[in-house]
Amino acid sequence: MSRILRPCSVLLVLVGGLAACGDSAPPPKVAPSVAPKVEVPPPPIDPAVKLALETDLAKARALAEKARGLKEQGMQKARAGGSGKKEFTEAASTMTLAFVSMGKWCEPTSKEVSLTGEQRAYYIAPIFAERALWLQESAELGVLQQR
Repeated sequence: MSRILRPCSVLLVLVGGLAACGDSAPPPKVAPSVAPKVEVPPPPIDPAVKLALETDLAKARALAEKARGLKEQGMQKARAGGSGKKEFTEAASTMTLAFVSMGKWCEPTSKEVSLTGEQRAYYIAPIFAERALWLQESAELGVLQQR
């Protein structure tokens, strides 16, 4: 029985000691130091590859904007009492086309484009995020088609 009391006694002492510590003032907060952000130069890329990337991206963005315009037309028709299904269907296929058109740049298994890891991180990562939004918008348009 004394063995059971000893660990319990120690536990009570520890809990009591911790409760007593809670009454003291907390230590002052130290503001975290923020290191200045160092500008890292972009990794070198072949000018022809960069031009092809920018051209393909401009075409894909134009398709995405066209799809958004078609979606808005469909929404206006739906608000006016029409279906807007035709516009939603065309917008979904256009948005999907924008998504697919950047596949050779964003898919890591693509054999059409050869970039280093640094080049992918700098040039492709932002495009990859934008492309994911296009896919999400395309899925939302699929829901609108079902109305």
